[in-house]
Amino acid sequence: MGTADLPLADAPPRVLLFIGSPRTGSTMLGQLLNLHPNCLIANEARFLTQLLGGRGGFDDLLGQVRARAWAQFRSGLEHDAHFAESLHRYQPRWVGTAPLADHPACAKGAIRVVGDKKAGGNTQAIIAHPEEAGALMGQHPEIALLQIMRHPVEAARSYMRSHGVARFDEALATIVHLTVHAGRWGRRFDDRYHCLRYESLCADPAAHLRSLLTWLGQPCEPGWLDEIVSIVDAARPVECTVGERSALRKAAESVGDDGLLAAYL
Repeated sequence: MGTADLPLADAPPRVLLFIGSPRTGSTMLGQLLNLHPNCLIANEARFLTQLLGGRGGFDDLLGQVRARAWAQFRSGLEHDAHFAESLHRYQPRWVGTAPLADHPACAKGAIRVVGDKKAGGNTQAIIAHPEEAGALMGQHPEIALLQIMRHPVEAARSYMRSHGVARFDEALATIVHLTVHAGRWGRRFDDRYHCLRYESLCADPAAHLRSLLTWLGQPCEPGWLDEIVSIVDAARPVECTVGERSALRKAAESVGDDGLLAAYL
């Protein structure tokens, strides 16, 4: 079956865009949603960057997202030519999703949600093109924004490894800036924005996946949920040095954080 054979819902699908910072667990969350029968979530299709940069039309680019997500659903990211190496290098605890693609509970039905998991890139595109991004949200009420947050210190440590950033304070500043900007942007759109914490998702994946799918207007069948929850590992506690905590408070103050990071300060 190719993407042309996948049935679409009668109404235009929800377009789900991940926003926020890198290294927050968004890859895991995107692939969990991509296993849902009614969802196709691509990993880093760069939909918003290309659209706001004038490198394609909405429908054509969304079709590319759909095709990319379908291929990644079938193969699993751990077998994807582009992402396999980085997954194994930077996410050693990654649990492969490919075996679940053939599970009856994950069989694709009518596609009602098409999304792009590129949180940092989407947020940077919004920062670079704020007027165009605002107009896009007005023109396409089907667009929804999903943000997953992770302890900024842990995200910064991971960002240093994956992006070759030498200084912790620089990595932390990037994480905090993108996290806070995304939260401010998302909250402008009320019920079109959903935010959750990585640590909470890992602690109780069933509850948070159920809540997320309810927000998207999609069913959360017990059989599907049982299979998905089984591949989510518990998050490890984050231990911060005095210096790291101080740096986090300063970074939050520098961007005028209005409570989004309160749980981590």
